[in-house]
Amino acid sequence: MKSKVIFILVFFSIILLSSAVSAFVVEPDGQALSLCPRESGLFTETITNTGNIVQQYEISVSGPAANWATLAPKDFFIKPGETEKVYTYITPNQNTKEGKYNLNIKIITNSETKEINKDVYVRDCYNVVVSSLSKGQASCPGKLLKYEFVVANIGEKADAYTLSLTGDMQDKITLSDTNIALSPGESKTVYTYVNTPAKDGDYFFSLNVKGTLSEDSKKVGTQVIQCYDYESLIEETEYELCEHSTLKIPVQINNKGTVANNYKISLKGQSWMDASVDDVVVSADASKQYFIGFAPDYGVKGVYQLDIRTIPEYGEWVGHNVLNVTVRQCHNVQLEIKELYLETCTPNVKTQSIYLTNTGEFTKNFLLTASNYDWITFEDQNVTLNPGEGKAFNLYISPTNETKSTAKTIKIKAEATDDSKVSAEQEFRAVILRDETCHGSLITTDKEEIYLDYNQSELITITIEHAGVISALYNLSISGIDFAQLSASKLNFDYNQTKSVYVYIAPKENITAGEYDLYFRAVSPDTDTVKKFSIYVGVEKPQSSEGLNWTAWGIIIGCICFAFLLLVVSSIKIVRHYKVKKKPVKKEIRRTKKR
Repeated sequence: MKSKVIFILVFFSIILLSSAVSAFVVEPDGQALSLCPRESGLFTETITNTGNIVQQYEISVSGPAANWATLAPKDFFIKPGETEKVYTYITPNQNTKEGKYNLNIKIITNSETKEINKDVYVRDCYNVVVSSLSKGQASCPGKLLKYEFVVANIGEKADAYTLSLTGDMQDKITLSDTNIALSPGESKTVYTYVNTPAKDGDYFFSLNVKGTLSEDSKKVGTQVIQCYDYESLIEETEYELCEHSTLKIPVQINNKGTVANNYKISLKGQSWMDASVDDVVVSADASKQYFIGFAPDYGVKGVYQLDIRTIPEYGEWVGHNVLNVTVRQCHNVQLEIKELYLETCTPNVKTQSIYLTNTGEFTKNFLLTASNYDWITFEDQNVTLNPGEGKAFNLYISPTNETKSTAKTIKIKAEATDDSKVSAEQEFRAVILRDETCHGSLITTDKEEIYLDYNQSELITITIEHAGVISALYNLSISGIDFAQLSASKLNFDYNQTKSVYVYIAPKENITAGEYDLYFRAVSPDTDTVKKFSIYVGVEKPQSSEGLNWTAWGIIIGCICFAFLLLVVSSIKIVRHYKVKKKPVKKEIRRTKKR
């Protein structure tokens, strides 16, 4: 019984399952869309559940156009006999190129899958065209040319465009518009203004127009012909002249252009450089000359540069000439002095040596002057010298007894007596001294007293140290005895100089023995200096040896030897037998007079 029940349940289940039907149909509203980039289109699919049960549906897309597709709804249920619409929105990207793109829509249930193929055609809806209303033009340099261009939107959509320039002359072109907006079928005229270059030749530029998805360009040309060609000619670039002289040099402008032109002359140099005109007008294919003048004054010397600019009224090219001008110092003098420091005494005349040279190129007379002191004089104050000639002369410093001790800076000036007034100066230090500082001297001797007999001689050295600041002559003499000789009677001294003289003393045979004074005297007539001193001389007469012969000398010597022998023998005996008692011995001391 139980098995029958199970059989019956299974049987009815099979009947029920066989009666549940899952089915659906799809009705598309179109198979293709034609769109512009960023234009939206719609596919609508109607799905009907033709089965007898509620059915779930899942929708998906694939294919090249799937990236632009948006589905609604993607997942839903439909009861038997009912319908549901599926919307597929299509919007191509902005940069999508023209062409055909496929879209596959897939509808999936748990028992069935259906696919629907769609086509999306993307059109070229943005298009722009640039054309030129102006043909290539020929022009002179520096002229302003006008070019006309037409920009047309031949696409299906309104668009905004950016305008730019490229080519040889883009930096010399001005655009009337850099941004424009055009509706479909609309156009606009755009102008370019070209300032032609200074150099001749063929030049090209392009107007470029760029929109959202389209662009175009137009190239045009300009021929520049040399209407303003010219040259500025100077024969030399190096010039030389003396100071305080003039020089004119010609400058020629050749207008090789096709039109007359006005040339402005601009100089950059020294104030003594000038042009004869400020500007020059020269006809076409003609020439004209002007002058550059140089007039350096006294004292100008060296190398100077002159920059000449020729600036045309028409045309951009500026002529440029550079001149080097050497100015010689043709008026000049050189003054030299021997001593920069000089000392002298009162009263005295000191000489300062001066040498004057005309180092210029013209004969000149020079006047010499010095600091205004009454004790300064010139050997010659007016000197005429030829070019390159020099002359030596003296300046005298002659302080008197009334001149006080002083130190002064003496300025010497030599100045030309003509209008050049060229001059040279030197200075030195002059010190005026008085008294001992000026005339001092010191005399010394190596012996203040001497002793000798008839058979002897003696040499005395006398040293004279001239400590004065001026040169001096000393007259030398000796007196008191007639058996002395002086090596020199005169000595000349420079500043701070030391010299020696000698006195030779040799007593004569018949001179009386005794004491003598030798007097030495030094007198300078230049400094009024008198120096003197004395030397003590003692003369002794030796024992006479006349009348003795060789026999007498023999007897004397024999007696002396015998006496010496006796003395020795006696001394030995005394030593042996007696104590020796020492007795004092008186010795006569001879005193001599010293002076």
